[in-house]
Amino acid sequence: MTRATFGLCVAWTILGIASSLPASAATRHVVVLYDERPDLPGLALIDASLSATLASHPGDSVQIFREAMDLSRVGSEDYLPQLRDHLRAKYARLTIDVVVAVLGPSLDFLLSEGSDVFPGTPIVFCGIDPQELGGRPLPSHVTGVLMKREFRSTLEIALKLHPDTRHVVHVAGTSEFDQRLLSQVRQEFAGYDGRLDLTFMTDLPFERLLQTLANLPPETIVLYSTLFQDGAG
Repeated sequence: MTRATFGLCVAWTILGIASSLPASAATRHVVVLYDERPDLPGLALIDASLSATLASHPGDSVQIFREAMDLSRVGSEDYLPQLRDHLRAKYARLTIDVVVAVLGPSLDFLLSEGSDVFPGTPIVFCGIDPQELGGRPLPSHVTGVLMKREFRSTLEIALKLHPDTRHVVHVAGTSEFDQRLLSQVRQEFAGYDGRLDLTFMTDLPFERLLQTLANLPPETIVLYSTLFQDGAG
């Protein structure tokens, strides 16, 4: 499923929930909470698809509020409580019909703080793999579209295209989200130990990372997950 198609599925889920609610006003209010900046390429595609689908629904006027947690740049122990207080004050006098959590950290925040910030408001999530839920039960007002992240299949395709590969380098960052995905990558690549020379580049400053990648030996494949924060922080 492409990110654009994925966004369409989520948008229709939002519309289904909003249409079943008593109309609080002529305009439906939807808050979309991103864990990072929505101008990043992947999130921008989701945002464009969400916006276009919500705007095209006949008979409904939908006003979208976008909030970016920007965790990789400004996240800290004190930040989330301050963000909670900011959002609570910002939306205190406005009835929100649906809150959308884009990616796992956004859902984590809403599960922890949502009842305080958006009391009684339905939550729709997207961009979350079943592994991230960890089998935890979700409240009845929380629903969404699950996705499945697969890294091993990408490596298998690359090896079919380049059967002489001897070295595989995987690049990731040091942020909490980067490391969450990296843990899954390590698990999925474990079966290749002994068959390939596996290297994980996760803690280098960005400039040194570029230099290292530029001087890799032949018969090397480079794969990426996310890099929101480099080894220099």
